[in-house]
Amino acid sequence: LTVRAASSRAAAEALGCSDGREANWETGLAAAERPGWVFLSPPLEGYVLAVGVWDLTEDLPALDRLAQRFSELQYFVSHRVVGLYGWARCRGGRVTRAYAYAGETDQILWDEGELTPEERRLGLDHLPGRTADWDQAVLPDEGDVLRVSACWGVDTTFQSGGQVRSTGLVCRLPRL
Repeated sequence: LTVRAASSRAAAEALGCSDGREANWETGLAAAERPGWVFLSPPLEGYVLAVGVWDLTEDLPALDRLAQRFSELQYFVSHRVVGLYGWARCRGGRVTRAYAYAGETDQILWDEGELTPEERRLGLDHLPGRTADWDQAVLPDEGDVLRVSACWGVDTTFQSGGQVRSTGLVCRLPRL
């Protein structure tokens, strides 16, 4: 998740996380690989990254509930093993754009709202479900997820400047 928040602590409170402990990027990202835990980054240009193992494409009502807690929330998913790639943007407590595709089952899991100008600029108007001819469809990949994230607000590849040298929080995720 990427959320509009002034600090890691503010994001933790809004998410309802518990057991928050300060962590640098290395230890925070390692902890976030454990189910039930999340690393909340230091603020990056007004956003906090909430990194963890969770697939909200299987629980869209949970995403709706989370969206109510922030002025803006973005969700990104990339799972190479099953070919799951997706993104969503929520503003004003509701989903304004979302797309998710599962390559393993060749299934569009989510396609809500109009393409954003950023998606059009990235050439994502040829995704499965967005073009009439499936033979002409271009399958999404991890690079698309990262490019959408960068265009919507946070370059998670850190090519434009690098990680902030500050600590974030490792927290236990609440039941959503």
